[in-house]
Formats: sequence, structure tokens, C-alpha cells
Amino acid sequence: MVSVYPKSLKNDAIAEALVEIRFQSDEMPEVVLGRLADSDALRGFDRVRTGIADIPAPIRESDPNLKYSPVFEYRSKDGTEVYKFNHNMIAFHNPKKYLGWEGFLKKVTLMVDTVFSRLGNVVVQRVGLRYINFLDSSHYIKTIQDLNVSVAVLGNEIDTDFNLNFSDKLSDSCDALIKIATPNFVQGPRPENAVAFFDIDVFTKRGFTAKNKKDCLKWIEEGHDKEKSLFFDMLPKTAIEKLAE
Repeated sequence: MVSVYPKSLKNDAIAEALVEIRFQSDEMPEVVLGRLADSDALRGFDRVRTGIADIPAPIRESDPNLKYSPVFEYRSKDGTEVYKFNHNMIAFHNPKKYLGWEGFLKKVTLMVDTVFSRLGNVVVQRVGLRYINFLDSSHYIKTIQDLNVSVAVLGNEIDTDFNLNFSDKLSDSCDALIKIATPNFVQGPRPENAVAFFDIDVFTKRGFTAKNKKDCLKWIEEGHDKEKSLFFDMLPKTAIEKLAE
């Protein structure tokens, strides 16, 4: 375990970072969608109506797998910024080139401010912060066994491909779902030379509420600290020393 974490890495492993906020408002669903879509934060983006939008609202609302699915997606011209939203959720995705924590937080702050300033009586009920990482030899990781993780079955350590998913109770206000795998278990596009997949999803505990921008952003920054600890604790110390800026 590392006692002091570097502020940033010369070569980060981040394939995508995102923050999702689920909320309630006293506005009608159509009004929420209109006000979010018309916000300054989303001007100049390419706009797409998702396939979920074609499913009748009563069916979406009654299905827990669809209830918080986005119906609109706004994407920047270079593809590094993506906003997805419905009347009860909004998310900011940063695929491709990571903006860095300060740049990422600036976009997230704008998103949170948009929700609280444009909608009435907002109560945030869940916040999630997720980082999806792919590691390879440029991160001084040659195989997944180089990470600070070991998986054993009947006392025998697995030294081949594996897919490990587990949860972690990080604090009184924060839980995490962590996935570590060799890339052959990962669906969708992935870097050609990747040897390890590391997905950290940090989120609020059930019963969480935030009624203002300050409390919402406070949790996001605390969640980032927890995520950062999980990531660096998984890397060997020698790799961190070589990658730290």
C-alpha cells in the first residue's frame, strides 16, 4: 500500500472516466429534458436520441434496468466529452483522452450546477464515479500477475487468465464495485497491447441524499480520493515510481 499517491501519471491508463447523478425534481419530465437540453453546458454538441427513447415512458419507469437509462446523448466534436441524460439522471463521460482530474472536475461541476440551477427542488439520490483502465507494458505491467492481486482456488494460485469482480465497503458514505480481468474477458473495444483491465466504480450508499450543489460535489471529490487509493494500491510500487510526474 502506497502512503503518498502521485498527483498524476506521465502515462495514465484511463480508457474512460464518468460521473452519473440520479435525482428527483418537482418539474414535469418533459420540462426537465427541455431545460437540460437547452443549457449552456450542452451548446455546440452533436445530439442523438437514444433507442431507449422509443420505449414508452411507463414501461421505462417500471423496469429497473431502464428507469435510469439516458434518452439523449450529446457528444463533442472530438468525442472527448459526452453528456447523457433523462428526466431523472445525467452523466458526464470522458472517453478517449482523459482531461486530467482538474479538467474533468470542471466539466462535472458545470453539469451539477446545471441540474441545481435549472431545475426546481432537486434532490440527488445517487452519485457514481467510475474509472475504466487498461494497463500494458508502458505502465510497467507485463502480465496481470504483476498487479497487487492474487486469486487462488483450493489453495492454488491462478497464474493464467481470470475475471475477478468484488465489492468493497469503503466508508460510511461510499461503496465500490471493482472488476479486474485479463482483456479477453472484456467486451467491446480495448487497446491492442493491454494485459490487464481494471474497472473501479465508486458510488453512494443507499439512502444518500444531497439537496445542494456543494454537498454533491463534496461527495464526488471524496469518491475520487477513494478511487485513487484503490487504483494505486493495486499497482506495484516500482511502477508508480516510474510513472509518477
